[in-house]
Amino acid sequence: MVNGYSPEATRYIQQAEHNHSFTVVIDKENYKDWFITGCFYMAVHYVNAYASFRGHKFERKDKDRDKGLHFIRYKYVKDKLPELASKYKRLWDESENARYDPLYFKRFKGDLDKHLGIALMFSKIV
Repeated sequence: MVNGYSPEATRYIQQAEHNHSFTVVIDKENYKDWFITGCFYMAVHYVNAYASFRGHKFERKDKDRDKGLHFIRYKYVKDKLPELASKYKRLWDESENARYDPLYFKRFKGDLDKHLGIALMFSKIV
């Protein structure tokens, strides 16, 4: 263990920090989709670290077997970190919209820096 974290949790934290570095160096105005996606994956890896440190695994239960791991992780956040659930869902939704809806940024009125601020909230859980 490094700093009290298991090797697995440490890897997740390192990946979250790697994604943070990406959001700092990317030209966010020209690559809004990847900036928002980087913010979402920061949150994903911090949640993974949080869960790993506590010995929790993301597993599909019978009723969720047709759901993806993002859905399973979101349910975990709602259960274990309810104060962050709406923020996690926002990052998740906006990262999908940014990647798959070619007209998303014509409608986008948000502040990109808010996405980074939300993602950084998840760093405080580890």
